[in-house]
Amino acid sequence: SASTSAVLATAITMIVSYLICGIPFGKILVGLMNHKDIQKEGSGNIGTTNAIRTMGKVGGYAVFVLDFGKGLLSGVLAWAFSMQFLPGGGLEPGALVTYDTMLAVAFLGCVWGHIFCPWLGFKGGKGIAVAVGCLFVTFITNLINLNGHISAYWKDIITGVVLLIAVLVQVYSDKQKEKVKHSRKDGE
Repeated sequence: SASTSAVLATAITMIVSYLICGIPFGKILVGLMNHKDIQKEGSGNIGTTNAIRTMGKVGGYAVFVLDFGKGLLSGVLAWAFSMQFLPGGGLEPGALVTYDTMLAVAFLGCVWGHIFCPWLGFKGGKGIAVAVGCLFVTFITNLINLNGHISAYWKDIITGVVLLIAVLVQVYSDKQKEKVKHSRKDGE
């Protein structure tokens, strides 16, 4: 039935998003570029901040872009699965599973895949870069609705910018705390 295939498509969307977004780009890039294990460097985290510590800014920012891209990819997966498996692409009123549901499930799988990386014994990053990628998709889909019309969601755009600034401040703050921590160790 249509409802069974919609629920199955939702589960598949989450699983595929989880597995793809669990790809540990920080570990891969540090291993390729520096021949080190990022999980044995700095904080042991596979994300952007520890990648910057381990590889420098260029390598760390490459990790951010790739992780951000995982968030974008999960949005594309939700759209593709919705269009393929949901009646009316999940846009019909009263649908059991909607496009928004697929998007939320894909984002959840994406963030969980990064934080609880299935390829690294369920240890991953903090999920900031992938979450920012997911938020970016949300704001873009709100700005340009699925019919291609520009929406009046400026409030969402402002919220997104504020959230992005908050994430950047958090990353900067973590970096500063780590510098202080390392300088104390060096001074002892």
